[in-house]
This record gives sequence, structure tokens and C-alpha cells, in this order.
Amino acid sequence: MSIVLWASFAEDWEKQHKVVFDGANKRIVVYPYITAIDIKRDIYSAWKEWVTIRDNAKFPSAIRTIGGDTTIGTQRAGDIYFLINGWKLVVDFTATVISGMLFSDDFDTAYFDEYLNPTYPAQVSSTVNAIETAIATLDTATILKIAQLTFTKANELDVNVQSMNGAELLGTGTDQDKWRGQ
Repeated sequence: MSIVLWASFAEDWEKQHKVVFDGANKRIVVYPYITAIDIKRDIYSAWKEWVTIRDNAKFPSAIRTIGGDTTIGTQRAGDIYFLINGWKLVVDFTATVISGMLFSDDFDTAYFDEYLNPTYPAQVSSTVNAIETAIATLDTATILKIAQLTFTKANELDVNVQSMNGAELLGTGTDQDKWRGQ
């Protein structure tokens, strides 16, 4: 029996995927001993390989992606992945760290525990993309000036004020020694 089983699934096992695809039940199950999953490599790319094995293409597509478009120069927009056609990713968040952005077209989460209860990973904001887009509209001189700004403490701009409105600045800024122009 084990020889027949190996022969039937040898191509799957040789790929050494971190997940198993269950096309009949539309589940992508992370093996319990896996501690890290990269959505692009371990889910999306693995699924594209899995579809080519045997008759797995008969199952509904599991995933789609957006992103990767060229933005500025050689930079590219980040990839975002969506499970489609009722597929679910079964993963234990207490054992496995996920890298990448995965959503579901069919459910309010793409992630489920072993009992198929929905689970919700920490949400990540794409603030950086908005900042990069805003900077892309600036002229070169302004971008170079922004690049000269120094932040040694998060969200606090380092300032060494020596003059204000063309006058040398005196004082330390305390109640006893207020800042004043010369």
C-alpha cells in the first residue's frame, strides 16, 4: 500500500512544499511543523506548481495576485494575494509566522484554524506606499532637501536652530532664557 501511495503522490512530495493543497475541499493546509510561510513563495508559487501535477487543474483556481507593476525607475508595487473560489488557508498562528499580504474574495479573512474557525492576523498598513506616491510628485530639488532631514528619534525631526527670519537666535528656550532674535 505504501509503495502505491508513494507512487501516486511522489511528484507532490518531491516539490517539498510547506503546504498541502486539498482541491476537493478547497483548503491550503500549512504543515504543523512549519514555522514561517512566505505568501508569494510558499502559497502562490507552490499552488502554480501543484496545478500542473496530475489532474489538479480540474479544481477551481485558488489564488490571484495584484501588484508587481513598475512604479518609479526599477521599483515595483508590492504584491497582494487573494484566495478565490472559496479556498481557505488553514494555519496555526501560534506556530507559524506569515510574510506577505493575503486576503480572501469570499470571506472576511483568508485564514482559518484547524477547525475551520476564521482567524485574523495583525493588519498591516500600506502608509509607505502613500508616502512614496506623494514623493514621486515632488521636484528633484525638494526630494534632495527632504533626504537631508535627520531623524534620530522616531517621528521627531532633529533641529539645530541657529537663526530665525534672518536673525541669529539667542537663548536656550527655557522659561529663564527664552529664545530671542539678536
